Amino acid sequence: MSSTLPPLRLILLLALIFALSPLAIDMYLPTIPAIAAELGVPAQDIAVTVSLYMLGLSFGQFFGGPISDYVGRRPTLFFGLVLFAVASLVIASTETLSVFWAARFFQALGGGFASVVVPAIIRDHTEGQDTAKLFSQIMLITIIAPALAPSIGTLLYSLSGWKLVFLVLAAYALTVCFLASIIIK
Repeated sequence: MSSTLPPLRLILLLALIFALSPLAIDMYLPTIPAIAAELGVPAQDIAVTVSLYMLGLSFGQFFGGPISDYVGRRPTLFFGLVLFAVASLVIASTETLSVFWAARFFQALGGGFASVVVPAIIRDHTEGQDTAKLFSQIMLITIIAPALAPSIGTLLYSLSGWKLVFLVLAAYALTVCFLASIIIK
């Protein structure tokens, strides 16, 4: 373990990973009425997926932490990012509420697996005060995601409908997965 901060590219990657769930929660909020209309259900049935996401995220973090200690950070991170991406693609192609709910839960589960690895990687690369500095830097970068996500979701929706939001989330997760395969050894 070193006592210096890791390279900027690792810091940015960890922030991108941490931003995944805030983006997934907030980007689709402006599209809830459109999703409900297309699936032919009340908006409340779509809004409940915010709670489903939180539940899935909790499960992902609860189980992902010990799994990452056992099998390693990289496999746990990659599993989480790929699960998130696949679930996002399922959401974008769904025509039923039950599939939307299930896919949203699995999207969150993947997000939980991915995000729980971030603090572990930070602890693996830093000690003491450097750990606190790195957490602060990542949180500073990540705080932007929930602030911008609804605007991004609205823009994507206006360009091509609500499904584009989930296609972009899938692409985001796969891009982060690719970057992680290069940066995290």
